[in-house]
Order: sequence, then structure tokens, then C-alpha cells
Amino acid sequence: MYSALLSQGLYITNYLSKGVEMKKILIYDTTLRDGTQSEGISFSVEDKLKIAKRLDDLGIHYIEGGWPGSNPKDILFFKRAKNLRLKNAKIVPASSLTSFTR
Repeated sequence: MYSALLSQGLYITNYLSKGVEMKKILIYDTTLRDGTQSEGISFSVEDKLKIAKRLDDLGIHYIEGGWPGSNPKDILFFKRAKNLRLKNAKIVPASSLTSFTR
């Protein structure tokens, strides 16, 4: 049995295993996009790469990297992020998914 719930930036997957309900929480982080929306905040590409690596180290599952193609900085970030050796996270573009979490 499988059900999914998207709530407050967390993608929660419930499944039954041997008759016992278990929960796995996947975290979708928007720091690299929403975190840049405050006055006076402007992450460099290097900043964004370092932050992405730290979020991965923390065990974050999905890191929203911004809008690829929207500006030269985001284009370069996505190009360079492909070379990051992440253990836990997947870098994803900003999408309509985040509009459901607000």
C-alpha cells in the first residue's frame, strides 16, 4: 500500500512492511532559491556550490538550485553542480512543486 503527501516542503512516503507502517521523510530544500530573495543577499556560484555540498552533508534529499536558464549565474551553477560528488542530495530546478508548499 502506498500513499504520498506533499506538505510544507516535505515529501512523505508511507508504506507497509511486514504489517508495520513505516515512514520515510524526504526533505526538499529551497535555500538556494528562496534564500536569495531577501534584500542584500546574493550568493555567488561558489557560495551556492558550497551550500549545496553542506546541505548534502546534512542528509537533504532534494536541493532546489534556482531557475536554470534564467540568468548566467544559475546557468553556471547547474553546469558546475553536475560535478559535485553528492551522497544524499539531488540538485533540482525550481518548479511548480514549490508553489504547493507555500
